[in-house]
Amino acid sequence: MSSSTKPEAVLFLAGWWPSPDDPHHGIFVKAHALVVQELLPVVVVYMSLSRSPGPFRIGLTEAVEDGIVVVRVQIQTPIRRFGLHDLLVRMAYRRVFKSLSPRFHFRVAHIHVRTPITENIPALAVEMKLPVIITEHSTFYHRGIGIRFGTEQDKEVDRIHEWFTHPSIRMVLPVSVDLASTLNERYGIPLAKLQVIPNVASDDFHLGSVQGAPPFRIVLAARWAGNKDPALFIEALHLLPKELRNSLSIDWVGDGDLMEETRKACAEFIANGIMRFPGRASKSELAPLLAQAHLLVHPTKAENLPCIIIESLCCGTPVLSNAVNGVPELVDDTNGLLTPAEDPAAFANALRWIMENYQQYDRTAISKAAMDRYSAKAVAKQIVAVYDRFSQ
Repeated sequence: MSSSTKPEAVLFLAGWWPSPDDPHHGIFVKAHALVVQELLPVVVVYMSLSRSPGPFRIGLTEAVEDGIVVVRVQIQTPIRRFGLHDLLVRMAYRRVFKSLSPRFHFRVAHIHVRTPITENIPALAVEMKLPVIITEHSTFYHRGIGIRFGTEQDKEVDRIHEWFTHPSIRMVLPVSVDLASTLNERYGIPLAKLQVIPNVASDDFHLGSVQGAPPFRIVLAARWAGNKDPALFIEALHLLPKELRNSLSIDWVGDGDLMEETRKACAEFIANGIMRFPGRASKSELAPLLAQAHLLVHPTKAENLPCIIIESLCCGTPVLSNAVNGVPELVDDTNGLLTPAEDPAAFANALRWIMENYQQYDRTAISKAAMDRYSAKAVAKQIVAVYDRFSQ
């Protein structure tokens, strides 16, 4: 089949992607793929590598997930040292590309998140004669690098700079202005190579309405691990006057490493009926909770552009969070409040102010502003416009 008769498509190289065991892993990457799919076919390749006592093996599976062709690659190897990691990864990618190239004419290779696996793509893209676009979501660049590399930070910064400036990478699309500034100022990625394109809101989230009478309904929803700070909200609750605290109705949604400890710390609130832990929720299950809530509470120590905040705003629901990284690009006095990270007193005072002055928020205006910026249609147009600049 000649390239002129093969369907055009975008090759999505996903560093993170949801799985049945972990449906939230990279869910925002899948959201980007779904919005592009509305305008241009998408083929996703998601690769993982694990150590196995058995012989070396590359397993490939292909399926259609929500209308997107998804190729999952599982590499099993007893040895990962001596440069074998990159050798095996490149071998597996070449095998996948060979199987896909007779069926699709790829316009671009679009990496979502630099990982030790997707780092191999730029060199391979030269072989495939494909321009590379990368969307970056990770908080690693301003926080994680210090945790992981310590005194070796400068060497890692230089290595990251060299990778991002590979000639096959034509544009880098950080999801927040804060991340773009970090990539430019710390890692030396030229401003001309950076364009901010935000995360996208699922179509499940629409303007909702709430009753003015108590209880005051709060939702918290996240993968409660890493930089999330559930203890901040718990401490803030204890600082509220008892009568105000007892007028709340709180749904604490999600899972993660911090959940068991969080449940234990909230035993009092569970016992008196103001707090529930419904567990993990799909987008369709979470949407009505947010639409009927008075407030999303999102305590965190570091973020880029949290989808849950975007989705809350699309419902017209104000947000209380922390002034870290990209969050101030989402929340201002018209749609919520931000406080310094790790300051329970400030968080409690902000929560009390919102409860006592809730009438100032125009939920219709909040929803419209968010939909104009973060809807699937708005984000997809920006991404495809980048493809049009660089694709063959």
